[in-house]
Amino acid sequence: MAQPQSNRLAKKTRSIETQQKKDGKVGESPPITEKKLISQSIEYSSGPLPHPSILEGYNNIISGGAERIMAMAEKQLDHRIETESFVARETMSQRKRGQNYALVVSIFALSVSAILGVSGHETAATIIAGSQITALAAAFIVEKTIPSREKPNPDEKPSE
Repeated sequence: MAQPQSNRLAKKTRSIETQQKKDGKVGESPPITEKKLISQSIEYSSGPLPHPSILEGYNNIISGGAERIMAMAEKQLDHRIETESFVARETMSQRKRGQNYALVVSIFALSVSAILGVSGHETAATIIAGSQITALAAAFIVEKTIPSREKPNPDEKPSE
């Protein structure tokens, strides 16, 4: 790990003073040396669009390049919104359809159970009604306890 510049200079100065004391040259200044400062910077950009300086570079290379990239990002955003809306509508439709089918099956099973109970087959009626009620209760309990499987957001960083 690189030390801050001031700490390195302070250590270098101390080592020169120590060397001068050993040599008996205390008070003499060390020879002047050329010092260079090297700097490095890193830029990071995240998201659907490149950094503005990069967009400007595209404009220099391709006439209207930045505008084309912006149009592409807008088109992708519109597509994503449309797709997510479609998925949400279809998910709701599928849930409603499943509830309707469950209602029809439940009404049929309870009707058969009632007919069996009235016709003297109480044991069969109890088994059919009991299993139907248990299945419905289990469906509601499982729906509430299982976490929903949501698609991860691509804009978010994954947790580690």
